[in-house]
Amino acid sequence: FYGPDGSGATLEAYYVTQALVDRVRASAQSLYGFDPGTYDTEQNNLSENTFVKLNYLLNDDHEVEVSYIDTTSNLVKVRGQPPFGFSLDSQWYDDKQGVEVLTSKLFSNWSDKLSTQIVMSTRTQTDNQDPFRGDNFPSVSIAINNADGSCTGSSNCTNPFRTIWGSARAGQYETLRFGQDQFRYNNEIIVDSSAFSFKGFYSLSANHDLSFGYEVTEDDIMNSFRVCGGGCYGFSGIDQFEAGTPTYYLLEGGVGGVINGDAVNWVLEKETLYFQDDWRVNDKLNILMGVRVDNTTTNNTPNANASYFAATGYRTDVGIDDQMVQPRLGFDYDATDMFMDYFLGGKSYDWLPIESVQMRGGYGLFVGRLPSVWVSNSWSNDGGINKAEFEAFTFSGQPIDGVMFDPNSNDQSRATRLSASAGGDVNSLDPDFGLPSSWRFALAFDVELSNGWFYGLEFNHDDVDRAFAYIDPALEGNVAGTLPDGRTYYNNSEGDLHTTYTDKGQTRSWSHKLSKSFLDDKLKVYLAYSNTDARDVFGAGSSTQGSNYGKYATCNNQFYPNLCTKPSLWGRDERLVGTIDYTAEIFGADNPTRFYLFWKRESGRKFSYTYDDNIIGDGYRDERDLWYVPTGPGDPLVSFSDDTGDAFYAYVDRYLSSYKGQVAPANGFMAPWITRMDLKVTQELALPQGSFFGDTKAELFLDIYNLGNLIDEDAGQIYDAGYLGVTKSMDVDIVDGAYVYSNFDDGHLRYRNGARFVSTWKMMLGFKLSF
Repeated sequence: FYGPDGSGATLEAYYVTQALVDRVRASAQSLYGFDPGTYDTEQNNLSENTFVKLNYLLNDDHEVEVSYIDTTSNLVKVRGQPPFGFSLDSQWYDDKQGVEVLTSKLFSNWSDKLSTQIVMSTRTQTDNQDPFRGDNFPSVSIAINNADGSCTGSSNCTNPFRTIWGSARAGQYETLRFGQDQFRYNNEIIVDSSAFSFKGFYSLSANHDLSFGYEVTEDDIMNSFRVCGGGCYGFSGIDQFEAGTPTYYLLEGGVGGVINGDAVNWVLEKETLYFQDDWRVNDKLNILMGVRVDNTTTNNTPNANASYFAATGYRTDVGIDDQMVQPRLGFDYDATDMFMDYFLGGKSYDWLPIESVQMRGGYGLFVGRLPSVWVSNSWSNDGGINKAEFEAFTFSGQPIDGVMFDPNSNDQSRATRLSASAGGDVNSLDPDFGLPSSWRFALAFDVELSNGWFYGLEFNHDDVDRAFAYIDPALEGNVAGTLPDGRTYYNNSEGDLHTTYTDKGQTRSWSHKLSKSFLDDKLKVYLAYSNTDARDVFGAGSSTQGSNYGKYATCNNQFYPNLCTKPSLWGRDERLVGTIDYTAEIFGADNPTRFYLFWKRESGRKFSYTYDDNIIGDGYRDERDLWYVPTGPGDPLVSFSDDTGDAFYAYVDRYLSSYKGQVAPANGFMAPWITRMDLKVTQELALPQGSFFGDTKAELFLDIYNLGNLIDEDAGQIYDAGYLGVTKSMDVDIVDGAYVYSNFDDGHLRYRNGARFVSTWKMMLGFKLSF
């Protein structure tokens, strides 16, 4: 779905042609013995699942259950599709995941009032991300802005964070990338978990059922991650690559150059106590009352960094020691009589054929999962004690550190370059940091209608109690002035972060459901609609704290403690879902054929209008600073240095007219709606009778993902502003206290496909045997 300039692919490169691809491949093979690959390689994604469960009845009151699950899968992630650079397949990576779980359960009935359940389990989860063509060759990025493969006359040719991590816009530049992805050298996390739980159920009286329990889990975590662990080289044009003269170089790794020497190990322990009373108040009302207490700790702390503490006042040798008490209250009420008597006045209406009304709801505090990969950053990034960094710039094509280009990613002169601690980033933890949590309220009505129809209405409201937040300790001390529109700007550099929490953010949603069965339950239809307003502070969709803080659009330049919420990147304002489930007896009642059609239409992802420059000066990603929208061509705060101004003002009049004279809001805009339809067909097969097959069942199945795209290649496609939800659609400078805009590009909503090929149809034919 992507290819060089002139290939006719859905996503075409700007400057990279087939001739340039062939040239780079030939040079890499002849000079360094490495084949960087191509762009249309087949991906082989596999999944293997094993599940075994054994049950043994000890006696009438006690039963043992043992189960084993082993799941392995891989997914080849396609990296660097235009306009986000142009990558050959050696830049792709193979995400290999595995889960192995062994569980033992003991169910006991001690009397007609008391029963218990004891569960013990072990779990090993692995996530290993390997470069598609191995990790023996470093990561290479070549900046190009001419048809001959050169890069001239632009700062983009030598700006390493654009040529390696950045992306191109039409007419600006392009990066041709190959070798291992810069984040995949020894990128691995292994979590070995053990768990024990005891659950008890006691019938106190005819109206009270009690449940109570104790759980303890221990996660032993090994996390190995670094940027450019095999070396990252930036080149200004293909000639420079062939000469071995990079303009930029970065290497990270364990102090002393030991490969994987900066891997970290820590243990997360969680203990839980809970109690609940299910109170049947009368034949119409049930009330659930309960409380849950979670105690979360780590067995060790990151290394202490005295210099960082002296400079910021934040300690680095802080782990997690958190206790959360969570009260909860719920109810279930048969509201049929109340509805008929009070709302309908005891009357019935043919147009409102209500049979029954059930009302349910609840309110309480709930904790979420603690992403171990985020917390691991505090152990990994301690300011150079655990991990060292070597970075070098040269804009004259001269050798870096006495070496021009080393094609061996496992060498890179590690022992010399990473011989000692040389500073490095710090990710400290707030002493009061703990599990994310929110207060949740829900209220729902389930309405049974005549003739088998069902209607459901539900409202949910979540208020954040504690969510991830970040502080850049150096930011406030580096205030440099005020931008033309009044925003503060800084003279800061990317680096240290303090992980804390905020109570800002909330989600409100309404949902409607309608369903009915026909033809003696052979045909089932379902339709649902939801409307959601979700707001958060940090998008937090990456695996590192620096990316969570520095990749996403700033909220009108309000940094901690003046945090503000914005529409969430991950929520959908509106969603429609419909299903048709039909079971036919084409081959008889004993071999049913099932047709299941799924349809979804939802609003597009949110995005922000941002510059391709870091005018805020916080030192992080260029593309996250929001536009100032001028009042018009006569606005004294804005002028254009090129001929893209007319197109810009026409675009503003069409899409941003209500924000003239303001800063365009973060995540305040929405990509086009998305429609998708999937089809699943299953056919049960009769097996020969006999002791060999026993109760074994066989089934053929056909899954078609994005059926609409199979029927019409223009249907079922997704266009948005990318994973980060930023447009980076214009350059900006500040001259004499006013903005100077240039290179406006309105092509920021782009075709998205990615590793999972979400904009194209997929088909899977399979066979399942159950016994």
